[in-house]
Amino acid sequence: MADRRGNVIVLPGRGGAAQVQRDHLEALQAIVGQLDELRHRLQEFSPHPGWPAKRWMIASTPFRMRLTGSNRSLGDLTRLNASSGQDAIRSVFQLNDACRAASQRLHDIEACLGMLQSAEPPPAERARETDLFASNRSGLLAALSEIRRLIVQRFPDVQVEN
Repeated sequence: MADRRGNVIVLPGRGGAAQVQRDHLEALQAIVGQLDELRHRLQEFSPHPGWPAKRWMIASTPFRMRLTGSNRSLGDLTRLNASSGQDAIRSVFQLNDACRAASQRLHDIEACLGMLQSAEPPPAERARETDLFASNRSGLLAALSEIRRLIVQRFPDVQVEN
């Protein structure tokens, strides 16, 4: 049955503010799920400086498979965040900053992995890159946790698994 609002007839199942809100929440849930999966893969990836390039490539594959989608999710999150209104300017900036930090760490990790998976560098350089990877890993995990916290705080209707 149609709902009348002034001169506008809202048909059931047709857009409207409620549908836009549901779509927004579903998109946020999908993004949180993708970033949680990336975080999980990164947490279970425990590298060692003595690994040869082939071992780095094999061990990092589950994580690397999620890089492109995660980069896209961070961009989508920034766009969704910007379009969600000006009601909470501070939280918009906080979430955008966290997304930017995560994107930078992802880029830095990709660079480290590229070097560690390629030709065999000297042991000292491999150890330095492994330390750099570990530092970026910690930073990315912190940024992903902050993104999740900010989303749940700002959008309490988003259903996320712990």
